[in-house]
Amino acid sequence: YTPKTLSALMLSHGLKKMWVQSTGISITRFLTSRSPKASKNPDEGTEFVSAHTDDEKLRTRFESNALLTFAKKTINFILTLTGKGDALKGLFQK
Repeated sequence: YTPKTLSALMLSHGLKKMWVQSTGISITRFLTSRSPKASKNPDEGTEFVSAHTDDEKLRTRFESNALLTFAKKTINFILTLTGKGDALKGLFQK
């Protein structure tokens, strides 16, 4: 889904959109999708959720630094504006 298609789906079921955000970038998924090996077996041997992934290492660094936290909020704001984030979050009212 995209923010637009999610909103249209909810609207077609009688829900009113309050807000929709598209946030986050998975560095691990991006890097694995770029490797030649990924085209053969995309999920083979890849841990996407682990304390050792690049995503978790970055998240830990961002949470412990005020400047990086600001950068993260700015990046998520831009991702929401463009609808290009990896995660969709929305609030809809009946």
